[in-house]
Amino acid sequence: MTQIGTVSKIEELLTAMGVEWTKGKMICPKCGEKKLTASTTKNVAKCWGCEQVWYPGKEQTGRVSWASVILADVVTWAQGYLPRSRPCLTYLRRRLTDYLGAAWFIEHHLGARNMGYDVRPAAARAKEIWQAAYDQALMAAKSKKDRADVDDEFERQKGYLERFVEEKLKPLCSDGFWQEALVFILTNAHGQPLSIKIRQYGEEKPGKHVKFIYTLQPLPGRGGVFDFSPYFSGVWQGRVSTLVLEGEFNWLQLQAQAERWG
Repeated sequence: MTQIGTVSKIEELLTAMGVEWTKGKMICPKCGEKKLTASTTKNVAKCWGCEQVWYPGKEQTGRVSWASVILADVVTWAQGYLPRSRPCLTYLRRRLTDYLGAAWFIEHHLGARNMGYDVRPAAARAKEIWQAAYDQALMAAKSKKDRADVDDEFERQKGYLERFVEEKLKPLCSDGFWQEALVFILTNAHGQPLSIKIRQYGEEKPGKHVKFIYTLQPLPGRGGVFDFSPYFSGVWQGRVSTLVLEGEFNWLQLQAQAERWG
């Protein structure tokens, strides 16, 4: 999160940072890529390359938790593999009328599942973050009841973490059924991943309405939304207030056509 002075509008903030303001994509002042988009209605800007987010007058985009850290590691793995996944790219090319390439799909929160992901480093880091948050919460507790509440909450969180790793993530890593499956990344409004939906399109049969989906969601009740582009893209600003679509592919097709044809 970055802020400058007391500006109240996102366009003022970006201009003060030296960004040439325009609708659509701009040059990110952090990474230099032309992947920065902004929404005047939401008063927020985000670079879809380096994931930096700017809000005028606010100090943070959201707290880092063990769940966001472990999912971010999975996302990096899945998106790093997508450009090399010929089956996934072939399927996307066949499924979507407007095919804009692997980089576009990564920008719009897709990835591909590959064998070989080692869950241990991310799981260890997640445990460290859980422990640090637990220690901090205990220090902030002002009474015996507060400490008991902290213990209860963090024991529950620890259970979520252990079950997620042992019952969801490890089985996925060892199951060849999900090889070359598409990965859909669901996030909060700050771009932090909240859950992942993995779809094995290779097992779907024409005329059959059966989908094979594996969901990674560390925290109950926090599923997220797929691709927040309408909040950031200059294509949509000032044109629509609400879009209701069924399915990720319908949304990707609409977004691709809007970006290509305006």
